[in-house]
Amino acid sequence: MSDGADRASTVGGDERFEQVLDRILDGVFALDTEWRFTYLNERARELVHDAVGEADAAEELVGRTLWEVFPDARGTTFEERYRKAMRTGESVTFDEYYAPLDVWFEVRAYPSATGLTVCFRDVTERRRRREELEFREATLREMYDVVADRESSFEARVDDLLRIGQRVFGTDYATLSRVQTLVSVAR
Repeated sequence: MSDGADRASTVGGDERFEQVLDRILDGVFALDTEWRFTYLNERARELVHDAVGEADAAEELVGRTLWEVFPDARGTTFEERYRKAMRTGESVTFDEYYAPLDVWFEVRAYPSATGLTVCFRDVTERRRRREELEFREATLREMYDVVADRESSFEARVDDLLRIGQRVFGTDYATLSRVQTLVSVAR
């Protein structure tokens, strides 16, 4: 993919190829070996605008360095991984949080002799759902451990469950309003 993106951007752009890249929902940009933008698809331009508040046309971003447009990316995993890809000539894939946008990105960077092509997508919602699910699972495991603890008294287990409820719901106190005993009758 990087050879095609590099070819489209450095030749002045095969318009059909650029139209295809603009339809992709992921952001795609290409950099030369001096870290200057040579191409940005529509999604990448939108994210640049959101990140730095610039509504520059692609032509105005082309020629500017990545580090000029995103100074906050210096010293981050983004810089480390992009430089590694350029140094080793091997593609890199990673997820990273970008604080100025409060967004998690899944990033794939493909080096070539002429620079680096980067494909990225916003995975914030997916990551938040996964973290929420992991939190719920951990809470349920913790509750199970409390209930299954035969060494603790009933009152101690209730107190532990109430403390878990306080933490999960962010309340200052918790109460138990009723205990109902279920009795099963064997026939």
